[in-house]
Amino acid sequence: MGELSFSNQFSNTAVWYHGTTSTQVTSLKDGIDVYHSKRNCDFGIGFYVTSKFDQAVKWAQRKTKDELPFNPNVKPVVLSYQFQDSNDVETKIFEIDKEYFQFVYKNRLKLDAKAGINFHNFSAVFGPVLDGQVTRLKVTLDDYFKGVNSLEKTADILLGKYQGDTQLCICDQKIANKLILVEEDTI
Repeated sequence: MGELSFSNQFSNTAVWYHGTTSTQVTSLKDGIDVYHSKRNCDFGIGFYVTSKFDQAVKWAQRKTKDELPFNPNVKPVVLSYQFQDSNDVETKIFEIDKEYFQFVYKNRLKLDAKAGINFHNFSAVFGPVLDGQVTRLKVTLDDYFKGVNSLEKTADILLGKYQGDTQLCICDQKIANKLILVEEDTI
């Protein structure tokens, strides 16, 4: 399902990318707030980055498209970060398996993100990106958990256009404070 394990991808990443909009850059430069997002995402509440620049560009373009009706001057921006000290960043790393699917299911469909409390106590979580459509996610994972679909078929359906994409969710504010902005690219 992938040419390189997610554990190896995580270990081999020196620069992390965050796709955002020009209106959010100043706020992010002032300091990352891991509790800012109130959406149900794959790994819960946190600050999301990726190991892939082109993926961050897509994130930035999607966010810009959403904001454009309210701000015609908005631009997509990719911020590049490095960890000040990555040795003590304790990270849960997921491969594509049942544990991963159960974890994402719980975060996307059961978590009350507006309450601002994660189901888990991980400082950071790394792994693949699943399709964002909640209905497809629920139906496909319900079928997988019932034994209707295999792991491979479930992964093919839910990874879809996100094959090979990665995400690191930084859930602990102390860990987020170790990120150093090294570059800002307006796309």
